[in-house]
Amino acid sequence: MKKYILIFLISIIPINFLNAQDLKDVLFKASYGLDFVGLDFSSVKFIGNKKEYGDPVRLKNEFIPNWNNLFYSQKEKYNIEKEFGKNKVNYLVGNMIEANAILDENYMFSIIPVKGFDAKKIQKIVNRYKFNYENEVGVSLIVHSFDKPSKTATIYVVWFNTKTLKVIKSVRRQVTPKGFGFRNYWAGAIFYTIKNMKKVLKKQHKE
Repeated sequence: MKKYILIFLISIIPINFLNAQDLKDVLFKASYGLDFVGLDFSSVKFIGNKKEYGDPVRLKNEFIPNWNNLFYSQKEKYNIEKEFGKNKVNYLVGNMIEANAILDENYMFSIIPVKGFDAKKIQKIVNRYKFNYENEVGVSLIVHSFDKPSKTATIYVVWFNTKTLKVIKSVRRQVTPKGFGFRNYWAGAIFYTIKNMKKVLKKQHKE
């Protein structure tokens, strides 16, 4: 079976409302609920030849909402409870429709790769998440780039305090997409981003 490359980088951002044990509970305790806000494309860059991505308006208004809808339409596969090891997850993906609306189709492409998001940039993105939450901690998948030439997608998995919107932890994942057709190809990248997240975190905490 062909192996798909998965590269990830864990980075813990300083916090002031959680101690080490609290953070372990957030990440590993099954009964610790999460609010999942979905895929944030508001700062994404699509790397390579613009024509490879088709009509920019369709990309923004059809494909991006469709990729977010996977967490509803294909919940058995794109299952945050399963991949994060949680008993209960409150899905707030619909809120991302408004968040992603600020993406300007005239500036969402780049011929060359772009630098990664730093902590300040991630916090700035999360500061817009003024939603109604059920749980103390939320999770967002902030899409940095879809890179056709290098066949990679870079997505940040971000945990944040839903009351203060302060970022608790950020995980940068760079994955190889898989799938037939444009929609499914990049949907594969989303799947591999969340796949076995609990195991990934446990491995990192042991090192």
